Amino acid sequence: MVLCKDTLKKIFGDKYNDNDYTPNGIDLRLKGVQICLDNPNLEYGFNIDGSKILPEIEDLEMDENGYYHFIPGKRYLWNLGVNEYPNMIGTYYLRSTIMRGGGKLYSSVADLGYNGSIFVGFETSNNIKIPFNERVVQCIYSELDDNTGEQYNGDYQKDKIYKEKI
Repeated sequence: MVLCKDTLKKIFGDKYNDNDYTPNGIDLRLKGVQICLDNPNLEYGFNIDGSKILPEIEDLEMDENGYYHFIPGKRYLWNLGVNEYPNMIGTYYLRSTIMRGGGKLYSSVADLGYNGSIFVGFETSNNIKIPFNERVVQCIYSELDDNTGEQYNGDYQKDKIYKEKI
């Protein structure tokens, strides 16, 4: 079942601004951007032991007016804040204005029990500028119809995979 605005407001309270709530979700804001550094000599994916091979990333700086500039041919990671209420499933969709401007979102589902930073991938076919803290992604929250108590406990829980690289 997808949770409606009134239910989400009861759960999240004033964590979000009133205009962040939509009839069927919450608009998440751009909190930071990293650019993926391509390495043509490295194949990304999984090692035989199940460990992950991820691209190197570096922070993308804002311009003097607080805008991030996105250009075609580059891959970006957007930080949308922290999933602080992990007892729901989150599915992420790009806001339509950015999609109409040529943006493409790459996301997955935040599993039940996930607690950590929300990162999504972004690419564009046109030059796009977006200010820091702009609403960029809508999250649709769902609940399981039968929760057996099983919760996510993988490599990304509480940002473990990123902390290990530091």
